[in-house]
Amino acid sequence: MIFPSVPRRPGWSPSEVVTLTPDTPWPFPASGVEVAWSEPDADEFHQVFDEVATVLGSRQGALKMVPVLPQKGVVLTGEPTAFFGGLEQGRKGQWRYGFVDEGHGFCGVTPELFFKMSGRSLKTMAVAGTAVRGEEDRFEDDPKEIREHEMVVSFLEQALGVLGEVEREPRELIAVGGVTHFRSPIRVQLDQALEVDELIRLLHPTPAVGCLPRGDGLITSLAEMRRRVGCPASFGAPFGLIHEGAFHAVISIRGLFWEGDRIDLPAGCGLIAESRFERELAELALKRDAVRRIFGLAPRDDG
Repeated sequence: MIFPSVPRRPGWSPSEVVTLTPDTPWPFPASGVEVAWSEPDADEFHQVFDEVATVLGSRQGALKMVPVLPQKGVVLTGEPTAFFGGLEQGRKGQWRYGFVDEGHGFCGVTPELFFKMSGRSLKTMAVAGTAVRGEEDRFEDDPKEIREHEMVVSFLEQALGVLGEVEREPRELIAVGGVTHFRSPIRVQLDQALEVDELIRLLHPTPAVGCLPRGDGLITSLAEMRRRVGCPASFGAPFGLIHEGAFHAVISIRGLFWEGDRIDLPAGCGLIAESRFERELAELALKRDAVRRIFGLAPRDDG
């Protein structure tokens, strides 16, 4: 499922936890992995784009949807688990994540913190709006990008406002690979302690990776669009852990997902009424390039 329901007690209890520090040798060796990529189907995405545009222009009240276009690949040499070697270098304002189990897995470097909760203190953020590095002057004043970002901020402020005092920090720019995003950090002092799964149900999926409003109809439509193009089920899902009394979760984007020797590199884009197809298609390519650079893969589509 693209937007999985949250079980009562999700996850596992590990038998061992190893904490890596900057002084800890990276335990995953970097070895070359060669991947043969297929060109993403622009026509297929154009069909999805037109469907979303129709929904956004209808009377359903839809304001934003985030479709996905994955790039498909096949491993020619090496093992997909070697991708973990590409996560050795830390990146400011980004978080590494990964999971492997019996021939399938995923890993990546995400710019989006889902939330971190320790006691009654909660931190989250809105990350939305994308531009090419070097175009920050235009980007900072772009009405479309600002509106897309503020939709996510408003959702978080409204959802969390019933739980405690919300403090939003000023909108800022962050550089992620070859792209730039808007980010607005948000802090909440909760009125009472909450269970992790309660907050996950409340916030996931945010409009940064899902849709606005979050009605069942829109979520179902978006999930169907993602299934149609072969989007991995784990893409955009929360990924986190409870450790030493704190819960830290990120959104699993900007990564690689594999099953056997089949690789998926998904990228999503937030569509609102002002979105234009060519611009969104170019944004997807930028995000794919950023991921491929992380893992030492070719910077452009191989065809």
